[in-house]
Amino acid sequence: MSLETYQKLKNLSLNVDLPMLCSAKLQLSSKMGTVEDVLTAIETLNPNAGWQMYRDETVTSAELITRKDLIEAQYSDGKNSVHIKLTGNQFRITSFIVSEADTDIEWVYKRQAMYLSNKVSQNKAVFNIWYKQTTESKWQPFAQQFVGFYDEENS
Repeated sequence: MSLETYQKLKNLSLNVDLPMLCSAKLQLSSKMGTVEDVLTAIETLNPNAGWQMYRDETVTSAELITRKDLIEAQYSDGKNSVHIKLTGNQFRITSFIVSEADTDIEWVYKRQAMYLSNKVSQNKAVFNIWYKQTTESKWQPFAQQFVGFYDEENS
């Protein structure tokens, strides 16, 4: 199904609330790295939102990590993101680079708010749920990208 067909279906009165899908181009890259590689990825992104999970707590901050017991972290500049996850004794660093869709729409996303933890001040995070079109013209879920925190005034 094309995005155009989906939008027409969404506009019909079917007593079903289909999510709004947006088209964009997603470039994903992933590599294994050290703490220094993690710091470089965060600095390069220059994030305005982020959260980190440590051995004993989860915190929300766009600042560079300073503790050595990081398990997982996600940062965003509002459009692009970097996700970090400890795997063995290295970190998997995954970058999400988003740009405008060209004429060939291969990617779509829906924006969704999700709870992180009731122990952090900004506990409702916003994610883009990415779908990729398969050769059978079906949309398959592909990735979940952190893009910031839920703000009732702007959502």
